[in-house]
Amino acid sequence: MPTLSLRTLTPLTAALLLVACGSPTPQSAALADDPVTEAAVAQRLASAPAGIHGLAAREDGVVVYADSFGNADSQRSLYRLTPPYTAPAQKLPVSGALPAGLMFHDGSLFVCDTMSDSVRRYDALLQLTDTWNAASPWSLAALDDGTILSVSYDGKLQRLLADGDVETLFEGLDHPFGLAPGDGATVWISEQGAHGAPGRVTHRKLDGTILATVVVDGADGLDNPEGLARDADGRLVIADTGKHRLYRRGTDGATKLLTNKVQFPIVIAPLAGGDVLVNGAKPGATTAAYGLWRVTSP
Repeated sequence: MPTLSLRTLTPLTAALLLVACGSPTPQSAALADDPVTEAAVAQRLASAPAGIHGLAAREDGVVVYADSFGNADSQRSLYRLTPPYTAPAQKLPVSGALPAGLMFHDGSLFVCDTMSDSVRRYDALLQLTDTWNAASPWSLAALDDGTILSVSYDGKLQRLLADGDVETLFEGLDHPFGLAPGDGATVWISEQGAHGAPGRVTHRKLDGTILATVVVDGADGLDNPEGLARDADGRLVIADTGKHRLYRRGTDGATKLLTNKVQFPIVIAPLAGGDVLVNGAKPGATTAAYGLWRVTSP
């Protein structure tokens, strides 16, 4: 496992370092509505620690997130929130060396553990059922045909096979982080880029062939793009952590600002009705104000 850079550990910001070194953010009940408006409405759904690098939402509204750096209680565990999100987050009996990407798929919860080079699958009772020895996995995506993909810190797109093996599909990605399924046998991948280099989001075939590159309307490109998700309408949502923005790429290929009212967004999960869930804080807020935000399109 290579040494992880601050660039790749994403929050890569003084704010996150303060959280890591200071007092932990408490787990508390959902906070009062705090709508802020830009191109969309971002409404704080619940409090959560900074540095979340894994987030998944089930069709029934159950949300699971990974306290990737142990900012809640130093144990790097998973937590669950259930509708209507008024109760404190429930700590789950699942942890890791650095738990990151999460995915609900086919009745199971998949968990990336980046620093243990593994992806684990848990059943509905959170019993471990399968483990793949996948190199430094950050994120996961499930394609329409059931193919499970992971992207690795060291630049690989990997396929998790039914027999427990892992197949490297291609290499050479520049500090990749996020995955989202494309149509057919294709995938969207975010690359954070090396220090000082711009990041990018590309649509690729599974052999690495680039089909499209995201171009942001009215902006000078992406800076440290991380989380990706396809919303209920099939549109791609991008968390640009460096610019504190969410972008959305429409089915017509145009990419526009969705909101800039969530600071340090890292990971995204699609919700019913076209909304998305993202972690972060309100601009100018203290680290104690980190949480999960529901972003609703106008």
